[in-house]
Amino acid sequence: MNDLVELFCSIDDFWKTFKSEWDTHLIINSRGRRGPEPELSNPEMMTIVVLFHQSNYRTFKTSVLGFKAKFNLRGYLEILDLF
Repeated sequence: MNDLVELFCSIDDFWKTFKSEWDTHLIINSRGRRGPEPELSNPEMMTIVVLFHQSNYRTFKTSVLGFKAKFNLRGYLEILDLF
C-alpha cells in the first residue's frame, strides 16, 4: 500500500508542475469544456494507467479487479462501470 501512495504522490507532484506549463500552450476554446466533469482527477487516472503498465495483466479490466483485491480499494469498482 505504501508503494501505491508513493506512486500517487509522485504523479500528483508531476501533475502540479506540468499542468501550469500545459495550460500556457492550450488553445482557448470559445465553447468551453464539453461533456461531464470526470469523477477522477488527472493524477488518479494517471496512477491507474501507470499501475496497469507496471503489472503483468493483459487487459485493463482484469487489472482493475486485481488491484481492488490486492489493495482492498472500494473506488476501483466504479471504474468498471465505464466498460
